[in-house]
Amino acid sequence: YQRLVAYKKENNSTLVSKEYGEDPELGEWVSTQRKLFRSLDDDGNRLIYEHRAKLLDDIGFVWDPLEARWNEMFDRLVQYKNEFGSTVVPKGYHLDPQLNEWVRHQRRYCKEKRLLEERIEMLDSIGFVWTLLE
Repeated sequence: YQRLVAYKKENNSTLVSKEYGEDPELGEWVSTQRKLFRSLDDDGNRLIYEHRAKLLDDIGFVWDPLEARWNEMFDRLVQYKNEFGSTVVPKGYHLDPQLNEWVRHQRRYCKEKRLLEERIEMLDSIGFVWTLLE
């Protein structure tokens, strides 16, 4: 736990990769905490001890890195829209090259019915352009 606190202090994040090269044990430990949080016993209780989950919550532990990443990209799209008035991010947008790719993925996932309704609603709320004119 203390190594995670130190990592957060240095990196301003608790998103430690499972394959974190500088401290593989920390990466594995973080991954285990997430698994325990998601896992339930026969009575429907989380396998992680409540006090441990609270300690991790208190330092801003990210339980779902994929959700956190999606939200981060959504926030970047909101910033883009605020600046440029559109959610159509050009392919060559040099200030944030990942943003165009992320936007394209959201369109594709929606078309393939793989995008959560909650995410569709969030994107709709900012006037997301689902279909581009060719």
